[in-house]
Amino acid sequence: MRLRVNKKNKILFYFILFILFTTITNNNFYSIKNKLFKIDSIEIYGLKDKDKVQIIENLSYLLGTNLLFLDHDKISYDLEKLGYLENYKIFKKYPSSLNIYADYTNLIARTFIDGNMFYLTSNGKFISKTNLNIPAIIPNVYGKFNPEDYFNLNEILKKNKFQINEITEYFYFESNRWDIKLRNNTIIKFPSTNLDQYIKIAKLLIKNNNEKKIIDLRVSNQVIITNE
Repeated sequence: MRLRVNKKNKILFYFILFILFTTITNNNFYSIKNKLFKIDSIEIYGLKDKDKVQIIENLSYLLGTNLLFLDHDKISYDLEKLGYLENYKIFKKYPSSLNIYADYTNLIARTFIDGNMFYLTSNGKFISKTNLNIPAIIPNVYGKFNPEDYFNLNEILKKNKFQINEITEYFYFESNRWDIKLRNNTIIKFPSTNLDQYIKIAKLLIKNNNEKKIIDLRVSNQVIITNE
C-alpha cells in the first residue's frame, strides 16, 4: 500500500529539509571560517624592536579572534594612545596574520603644562616621556595653546616665506594672538587678525638687520619698534 502525501505536508517536509540543510551548512561554514581566519600573529613594521613588542602586547587581545571581523576603530584607538605613532596602516594578511606599518611622529616643540615639560609632536599630541630623537634645535612654546593654533600659525608663516627655523620661542595669549622670539633675541608681537599682512611687514623690518629689538604690530595701522 502506498502512502499518499498531500501538498501541504509535502511543502512542510521540504521546508524542514531546507532548514536542516542550511543549518548544517552554516555550522560547517562558520567552523571552517573560524579555523581558517583566526589571528595567530601580529607583525609590526617600521619601528624599533622595543616598540614592536609594546604594540604586540597592547594588541594581544586580538590573538585568536577572527580576521574577518576586526574592529578597526578599536585598534586605531589603542594605537593612538601610544602617542609616538603617525601614518600607521593596518592590513589583514590572510589567512591568519595582522600586519601594521607605522612611522614615528616627530618632536617639533617643547612646552610646559602645569609646570611640567612636554613635547609637542607632529601628530598634534603632547608627550612627557619619549624615546624619540630630540632635535638639536627645538623651539619653546609658552601659554595654554591648542596644537591646531600652533600649526596654523606656522602654516601662515611658511606661506609668507618667513624663516621659522629662526624662531626660538613662541608665546600664546588667551586673546588668540602670538608673539615670537628670534635667534637674535628680536621679539615680534602679532595681532590676532590679518596675520598675512603683518608677517610681511615684520619680514621687511627684520631684513638685513640683526639688532635686538621689539617689533609691536598689535595696534592697527601702527608699527612700534623698541630698541634694546
